[in-house]
Amino acid sequence: MEPKLLLCFVYVLFCVCHGQIQYYIPEEMKHGTVVGSIANDIGLDLRQMSYRKFRINSRNQRQYFKLSEETGALIVNDRIDREQLCEASSTCNLILEVFLENPFKIYRIVVNISDVNDNDPVFPSEEFSLQILESTTPGARFPLPSAFDADIGSNSVKKYELSPSDHFLLDVQTRDDGTEFLELVLKKAVDREQQSLYDLLLVARDGGLPSRSGSIKILVLVLDANDNAPYFDKSSYTVSLLENAAVGSLVIKLNASDLDEGMYGEIDYSVSSHTPVSVQKLFKVNSETGEMRLNGAIDFEKTRFYKIYVFAKDKAGLHSANSKCEVSINIIDLNDNTPEITFSSFLTKIPEDATLGTIVALIDVSDKDSGSNGVVYLKISGGAPFKLSRMGTYYSLVTSALLDREAVSQYNLTVTATDGGTPSLTSQEAITIHIEDINDNPPVFERPVYEVYISENNAPGVSIISIKASDPDYSSNGAVFYSISDVTNQGKLMPNLISINPDNGNIYGMRSFDYEKLRELNIAVIAQDKGSPPLSSKAIVNLFIKDENDNPPRILYPSHDNGPSLVEIVPPNANSGCLITKVVAVDADSGQNAWLSYQVSPVSDLRLFKVGFHTGEIRTVRNFTAKDALMHNLVVFVKDNGHPSLTSTANFRISVSNTVHEALVESLSEATNENHDLTFYLVISLVVVSLIFVITIVTAIVCKTRRPKDLRLPYNSQFADFHTSTQPLPSNYFSKVYVSADTVKENGTIDGLLEFDNGPGNASRNGETWARHEADWNKIPLDGQVL
Repeated sequence: MEPKLLLCFVYVLFCVCHGQIQYYIPEEMKHGTVVGSIANDIGLDLRQMSYRKFRINSRNQRQYFKLSEETGALIVNDRIDREQLCEASSTCNLILEVFLENPFKIYRIVVNISDVNDNDPVFPSEEFSLQILESTTPGARFPLPSAFDADIGSNSVKKYELSPSDHFLLDVQTRDDGTEFLELVLKKAVDREQQSLYDLLLVARDGGLPSRSGSIKILVLVLDANDNAPYFDKSSYTVSLLENAAVGSLVIKLNASDLDEGMYGEIDYSVSSHTPVSVQKLFKVNSETGEMRLNGAIDFEKTRFYKIYVFAKDKAGLHSANSKCEVSINIIDLNDNTPEITFSSFLTKIPEDATLGTIVALIDVSDKDSGSNGVVYLKISGGAPFKLSRMGTYYSLVTSALLDREAVSQYNLTVTATDGGTPSLTSQEAITIHIEDINDNPPVFERPVYEVYISENNAPGVSIISIKASDPDYSSNGAVFYSISDVTNQGKLMPNLISINPDNGNIYGMRSFDYEKLRELNIAVIAQDKGSPPLSSKAIVNLFIKDENDNPPRILYPSHDNGPSLVEIVPPNANSGCLITKVVAVDADSGQNAWLSYQVSPVSDLRLFKVGFHTGEIRTVRNFTAKDALMHNLVVFVKDNGHPSLTSTANFRISVSNTVHEALVESLSEATNENHDLTFYLVISLVVVSLIFVITIVTAIVCKTRRPKDLRLPYNSQFADFHTSTQPLPSNYFSKVYVSADTVKENGTIDGLLEFDNGPGNASRNGETWARHEADWNKIPLDGQVL
């Protein structure tokens, strides 16, 4: 076809009806030809094409069209042959679908392909032979092959022309189904002896512009007379054939009759040229038996009906109008096609905070079968938070419940399509949907409050406890690091004592703890993830310091300040069990580490004295006798109950005498036994004893007159020493205490009486201020005036 004439047939029409867009184009358009502007026709701004993911989908395997990303136009992408697509169908459509997202929308595009005159009429062969009896009377008709034109409408075969002949003319008849039946009519009797062969030319022309034509050579052979032609008992036969019939299956057995005998009565069967070539190949007729058998695979979904024309002629080639029949074959549909599942859109990942109704996938299902065999039912399995919703001819897979990645991180779904056939056919598609994490879970400690115990005197930097917080979120949303918010003791901040490893939650003590100074720490630990924004939680670690036996008992009485000159006096007539004095001791430790017990050293005289195991009271074991010594050295061990226990020693000198003077004499007498110069020491002893006696009398008088009436000693003792504990003094301590000056050995010997009445660290005598020794007094809090 010339280019100018082709341009006359190129046209594009566009219409929108019932929610779909239609375009009309001729076949054989060049690659790149614009079919229509889809973007403009649906009212889409070109600037939104990318944002709305403008795309098309074709139901054909070949992509005949494509979408211009710049203009939104539909253009031809591949050669379109209407005859290949639709064969002889009067209408030929290509179905496209246009998808838009944000919001989601579907447009149906129907491209109607019109025919162009691009095919010549074709006869089944180049030559056709025809035999007629010379006895044939004028008016006899002989079937001729018709031409086939793949084009349709006005472009199909419109007329036939037969070359001029005196004996023959062409008669064309049109049947009810539109097919044309050609017959050669004998208009004048023939004489074999005059002419036995006639050479005719049959030309077929279509109605295209310009017209196309095809021709066949007709050879008419004149035979001797055969006056009976074969005939069928019916002009048409109808049979049904299952679409899964095997090749070679018998379709029908035709039977024609001929009254002649011999060779004139032997019949040959053949398929008429009026039958399309493709059908002739599919069905074969046995020329001798008339059996028609299937010669290839048939498919109801491709062709549901076949029409075959069969001719019968005798061996002489004679046939008549009754020598032909029509065989109609109806193909019975079977459920032989499984449903097809196509995902037009699919999200493999969705966030766990996706709202209800979020579209995850767009699913198209189809079945090539017809009737109930082509009805498809769709369902999903394994998808608790998902459901299917119908959207026109599509199904959408949407969320039906809230998602939680920490509960289920991915879903393995199976989409099952089942048709309505018997038995039904099923197809499945497996899909996996991953749930993307968001930071919706704070770290969680194993418990909100931890209690841990550690012994005092710990090594600095040693791990105390390791606490863990778990975060079910993923990656950085679930990565936890630790920090200390504050460290307190009874509400007071205690910095620089505790540290924590931010990666594993190990808590370390930065210093060595002393139970006597610090017994408890409250540590606030923060666990925070690395999400955006980060989430955190808090836990409290209560750290308790355990006491160790690291403090020996402290002897309050007798104090080291008393020195060896302190003598305890017991009358000679003291009864058994008489209280002589009391060991007063304290222990800075606590619990059983501070439980004290008292024992007399084996070097002491255990026959005369004993000590209370728990009280520290020293008493006589029996009455004194004249044989007993008058001066005794008593050593008392004070032990705590720790493991191992610690011990301190209290030393006493006990004089068995009635007066201080006698006690002093006894002390000197004992000393003189160790010194042979008795005279020298006796003189010195007399002087010292006299001086001490006078001082003792004066001191006793002063103490008697100044001692308050509510004077109470701890542990019912007659003596008191200074309290060295860091705790306030007990309520039963003295409000004012006096002691002999010769017991104070701080800045030399001080005569007279001392009164400590001006707070810690000072003592006054006769208006003079004396400083206490720092080692002994700097830790003594006083609740009043204490010596």
